Amino acid sequence: AKITTGGNLRKFWGTPDNLRRKILADRNVFNRLRFRLTHRVIPEAGWHWSYMMTPEQIAGKIQSFSHTEFSGSEFSSIESVRRRVDAGVDPFDRGFRLQQVAVSEQFPPALGQLLYKRFSDYVRN
Repeated sequence: AKITTGGNLRKFWGTPDNLRRKILADRNVFNRLRFRLTHRVIPEAGWHWSYMMTPEQIAGKIQSFSHTEFSGSEFSSIESVRRRVDAGVDPFDRGFRLQQVAVSEQFPPALGQLLYKRFSDYVRN
C-alpha cells in the first residue's frame, strides 16, 4: 500500500498471477514502454512463506481451501503434495517450478533458527 495502489496494480497487471509472471494486462507497446521507464523492478523483494510446512500440513491447508477446484486428491492428498514438492512442481499445475533455496546471509539469522526449530525432525544430516 505504500508503494502503489491496488487500482494501479490492476491497471497494469490485471491479476496477481499476471504480476507474478510479469505479464502486463495492457498489451499496447506505448504503455509497456512507459511502464518500463517509470517503474523499477526490485529483485528479491519478497518471499512466499505460506507453505513452509510439512506435506501433511500442506495437504490439510489445501483441503480447507474455499477454492474447490483444488479439493481433489490430485492436489490435496499427502502423497500428491509430497510427490510435487520432491519433483519441484507447482502444487496447482500453474506452470511454476518450485525452487529449493539454501538459507544464507541474505536472510535474517532468526529465519534459520526458526526453520531448524520447526523442521528439526526433517533436517537431513
